[in-house]
Amino acid sequence: KAQQPPYNNYKILIFLVFYLQSFNNNNMVMGASFHEPHKHQGKVEPFPPGDPNVPLDDAALKILKEGKPYKTQIRTGVSGRGLCVQDVDASADVIWGRILDYNHYSKMVPSTLDSELYAEETHKPTKQNQFLEKSIYARLKIGVSFVKLEFYCKHSYHPSLNSLTWTLDYTKKSDLDDSVGYWYVLPLDEGHSRVFYSVSMSVFDWVPSFVVDILSTKALTDATGWVKKYSELEMLNHKPITNTASASASSPNKKKSASSSSTSPPCKKHAWQFWLKPCPSKETLLLSDNSTTCEEEEEGATTTTKASSTSKPLPLSTLGWERYGLVGLILLLALYNLYLFFSQ
Repeated sequence: KAQQPPYNNYKILIFLVFYLQSFNNNNMVMGASFHEPHKHQGKVEPFPPGDPNVPLDDAALKILKEGKPYKTQIRTGVSGRGLCVQDVDASADVIWGRILDYNHYSKMVPSTLDSELYAEETHKPTKQNQFLEKSIYARLKIGVSFVKLEFYCKHSYHPSLNSLTWTLDYTKKSDLDDSVGYWYVLPLDEGHSRVFYSVSMSVFDWVPSFVVDILSTKALTDATGWVKKYSELEMLNHKPITNTASASASSPNKKKSASSSSTSPPCKKHAWQFWLKPCPSKETLLLSDNSTTCEEEEEGATTTTKASSTSKPLPLSTLGWERYGLVGLILLLALYNLYLFFSQ
């Protein structure tokens, strides 16, 4: 008699998979809590706002000019911390708009699963409070491999010092033991800025060591990377479009071609039109002074149909033998597959 498969082992395996998944969805431990205070009021020394005063030599400037992040060390108190510097082709206002957009971090920041603001406080900037203008409180949830960490941060925004610092919000219980960080945005020339970022944190013993490595090292370049990406996209979307109206008016014979080439997308062909009608090359589309818009082509098509309803069909040679050959090859392969199927 054949041996029965070990169904009980399969049941145990399936149970363990679902159990670990539910364990994972609950952040491994039910640590973070909005209503409970943190276990302490800060272990890691916070960053001071203002210029980090990091010297950048020719080698560092070369790296930044190539669009790459430059990593170095800064001294805070008696310890050194990693700092990442990144040049961004965007104004400081646009960059701060991305950094302060906490409600959309999950769409921009790598490994961020959820984020939301839960409080804001406005302050009168004084020398005593280091020209603090706003305190911003945000809940963030990050995921690294199978570990999910939820924590609450208090951000201190100092726009007159071009900087933002943060610590944990110690009135809330977080999955991180402690976390402090720092942003500094230095305007360069028009539409260009230099971003400085640093973070320091301590975690609980149950967090795997590889997660700690990712949070402490890869987070540096990831942070400046997403700020660069989305700030430059924002700048690109808000660039003024060159107005060609005056140029078109000065040359009435080319008014239609200029306006259509600058504002209209290339005409989209239907599938059957693509296969049966040769398309002009990219160079022809870019250099032609007589290009038309899709709307004009459709209007012209009606007139052409009426005028040439009695004309002879185009010779077969003008329809593009390459496309016919490709279609024939596809049909041949399809017939060969059918033959293999039925022969088995």
